[in-house]
Amino acid sequence: MLGAAVEDGHEWAGAAQLPAVRLRWLLIDPASSIARRAWSSHVGRDAGPEHTDGRHHELFLRAISEAWAWLVANGLLARRPGGGGIQEVFVTHTDREVAAQPDGLARLQAEQRLSAVSFASLSRPKPATRPASPRRPPMTSRLELGLMGMTMTPAQGSYVEVDGLSIYYELHGEGPPLVLLHGGLLTIELAFGDVLPALAERHKVVAIELQGHGRTADIDRPLSLERLADDVAHVLTEVGVDRADVVGFSLGGLVTVELARRHPERVRRLVLASTHTRPDGFHDEIRSPDAQPGVGRMPTEDDFRAWEEAYRAVAPDPDHFSSIAAKVSAFVGSLQGWSDDELRELTVATLVLIGDNDFVRVEHAAHMQEVLPDARLAVVPGATHVSLLHETDLVMPILRRFLGD
Repeated sequence: MLGAAVEDGHEWAGAAQLPAVRLRWLLIDPASSIARRAWSSHVGRDAGPEHTDGRHHELFLRAISEAWAWLVANGLLARRPGGGGIQEVFVTHTDREVAAQPDGLARLQAEQRLSAVSFASLSRPKPATRPASPRRPPMTSRLELGLMGMTMTPAQGSYVEVDGLSIYYELHGEGPPLVLLHGGLLTIELAFGDVLPALAERHKVVAIELQGHGRTADIDRPLSLERLADDVAHVLTEVGVDRADVVGFSLGGLVTVELARRHPERVRRLVLASTHTRPDGFHDEIRSPDAQPGVGRMPTEDDFRAWEEAYRAVAPDPDHFSSIAAKVSAFVGSLQGWSDDELRELTVATLVLIGDNDFVRVEHAAHMQEVLPDARLAVVPGATHVSLLHETDLVMPILRRFLGD
């Protein structure tokens, strides 16, 4: 049963309406594909059809969303390390020591959302001294939820200040360092949510949100690949990483190329995912000023809506999405890329990774593979620009092999 016994006998608001089955995943965003997959695979496997209808799904998501909002509002979130590299998130009135740690509770409160959490336990809290004047949730006087994991591995999120820009980054896992750079208009979760957990099993992942994206606010500074590459180098210095493998998707791939050019001593291997190196590397329909959502290889209106919703959920200025979208579009459209001679200077091992229905022409990707001195080419069948890094069954074996796992 989704709920908790508490000292005055009440259950968690909404819990009594949910099916009495073992719920292994709790998801906050009912529109996410992760939510739909987890509900069907983890709940549906333990319950009959009568427990997997839309009504129960809606109650399930509503209950955890309301609980999460209350926990954030009342400042009851804290993290501490768990076994096997897993972190546990404990929610309690009295566990304040971890919450006081730098970048702990404050960071979680700033984000005010997780895409998914998994139950570790639901139990009556141990006796503890009640804090002065506690704020109480509806129908609940004291609540302790043991939560662990997420669709993505639990992160240590923080910021580094670079020339007036507060750059957000997350650390996941342990092992050889691996930098993740997202695409235009995306967040870490949207770009890498499906591959990051597997990568973090064997790597220390440094996931960065570029200027104007996600939790990194935009500032009065023109976008340029040179500045963005330097920003990434500053983050690596901040986290004590001298040299790393880098996976760059789309815009992040462009930044990856410039990072390798400007700071060759900081990179070991490159993955250029859905990345072009000159304007004609895109299909004509992508470059057309008349391109419309959902036409040909263009992202759909649902894609754009999901990107905006993800941005609004975490951005310092939620209403800035249209402005940054226009800024990024104009910036990418102005880029002239690199000459073949300039690309030949990149001597590190490189994987060119695209979908066969990508923005990037297969012929262009093949040319990149020929020009780069130590490159491989992988074309993922049935993958679009938007879906490429979500085709985990095909993409993860390619990444593992290239990154030496």
